[in-house]
Amino acid sequence: MADRLAGKIAIITGGGRGIGAGITQRFVEAGAKVAIVQRNSPPETMLNEGVIYVKADLSNSRD
Repeated sequence: MADRLAGKIAIITGGGRGIGAGITQRFVEAGAKVAIVQRNSPPETMLNEGVIYVKADLSNSRD
């Protein structure tokens, strides 16, 4: 499954914690480029894996 998502881009809301973090990890392992959107900063290890972090509160239309 290492290259199953190679060349694909995924945007994962809430991708830094809980189930979202697990999904982010699996997508990265499968070769996808991943952007996560959430209110709080994700763990540094995710950013070291090439994950892009976008700070936004999706419940706030201004974000």
